[in-house]
Amino acid sequence: MDRDPLIAKHLELIQGVVDRLASNSFSLKSWAVLLAAAVLGVGGKSDVPMAFYSIALVPICVFWGLDGFFLAHRRQFEALYEYWAEKLGTSPEETAQALFSMNRTGIACPQGTWLNAVASTTLLFFYVGLAALCMAVGWCLAK
Repeated sequence: MDRDPLIAKHLELIQGVVDRLASNSFSLKSWAVLLAAAVLGVGGKSDVPMAFYSIALVPICVFWGLDGFFLAHRRQFEALYEYWAEKLGTSPEETAQALFSMNRTGIACPQGTWLNAVASTTLLFFYVGLAALCMAVGWCLAK
């Protein structure tokens, strides 16, 4: 049996997981903006708008945490892809043992922790900016 198509398929599967995780991250950002906009709209009509804008921070924080979860897993699968892209095909025993394995344990990925992902520059700018916008709008409308 020729191993090259199987190796290519294995790497394709890993890349598919990476793509789905990136898509989930984008969806979370879309939902966070949608909910923040909805809260801004409802809060503007309220007698206590600052309370609504404070409530808006809850889903923003939840989406931030979930986005960090998906980013951490995406980084782990990217490290897995790089690892197997280098390793597969080097020895028949190793290739047979690892073929179609999605096990990420033992793969070095220091950026693949949830805390590192949540504190990443892109997530910090997006979610802190969104929270600051909600609070600024709430402060302006409360006056």
